[in-house]
Amino acid sequence: MQWGSDYFDPNTNAEAFLINTDNSDDARNRTSPGRANWSIPEISARNLAARKEPDAAKRAAMYEALQREGQQTSPFVMLFQLIENSVTHAAVTCLDTGPMGDRYRYAGITKV
Repeated sequence: MQWGSDYFDPNTNAEAFLINTDNSDDARNRTSPGRANWSIPEISARNLAARKEPDAAKRAAMYEALQREGQQTSPFVMLFQLIENSVTHAAVTCLDTGPMGDRYRYAGITKV
């Protein structure tokens, strides 16, 4: 499968790979752990707590611990990272490819 972050927050990756609150076949939200039948109620609870943590430093530490645990225990292996390049002529200005694929902006592009 292919994955990319949806927004700038560690929860975007954590929710996709480290939350499975309902491992039943008729679960409302089928995250990757649910599709892999990886039942993780304790990790899910800590992940949900990290999402609500108001202290930025504590929240970052919680997500880092979750990421390290997921790397050791999850059924997922990350093999490759997709990198997309954009090339323009020197006369083209104002192309904004943004940090994520869905944030490309073409308004304002000029060619001198």
